[in-house]
Amino acid sequence: MMLTFTIQPLARENTMINSTFRTELQSQIRDLIVEHLREVSRYLSGASLHPQHSAQIIEDLENLAELSQVAPEDASPGMFYAAQTALSRFDAFLKLINQDCDTCFCNTGAGIIWQHATAWCEAVRRLYNHVPLDQVWDVIAPAAPDTLNDLGGGIYEAIWAAPVPPIDIEILTRTPQVELQGAPFEPEGVPNGVAVHFSLNFNEV
Repeated sequence: MMLTFTIQPLARENTMINSTFRTELQSQIRDLIVEHLREVSRYLSGASLHPQHSAQIIEDLENLAELSQVAPEDASPGMFYAAQTALSRFDAFLKLINQDCDTCFCNTGAGIIWQHATAWCEAVRRLYNHVPLDQVWDVIAPAAPDTLNDLGGGIYEAIWAAPVPPIDIEILTRTPQVELQGAPFEPEGVPNGVAVHFSLNFNEV
């Protein structure tokens, strides 16, 4: 049995991260994966190590390093959403490989970025004006999702279960105060449903 993580070319150059540091990140991620595979292979007969790194992980770390340099008070909902998405993927990766976020890890390049990004997201979440959900309902009316969630950091999530009324999605996307954060998607646990992440233009609310 061969356990692999797919390696791909980096999607783009990031001027905030120099090539030397990128190489160090790649090496650190590779080492984390190899250590995890080494532990797993002890319990799987015939398993072999195939050390590779994920381009998505490196790109997420680069984006987090860049975004966390922005002062929290200057961060837009879109920046927060991008950082939160990248951080969630990296957290899931750390959980997948059973990585302890101990002092040793936190002293690595990846660990330092992870700490700064986590603190940055928390700072943005605290600073953002909070619009109560009852007011959000008023803003998006007459659109009436089945569920409306406050994701923090000025980001809201509207979910429609099937059958989804197309007019509701149209109303939401055309509401002047609403700024979509990504394309509509099918949410986990809601077959054939639709979810939309959005922020509000607080000057218009």
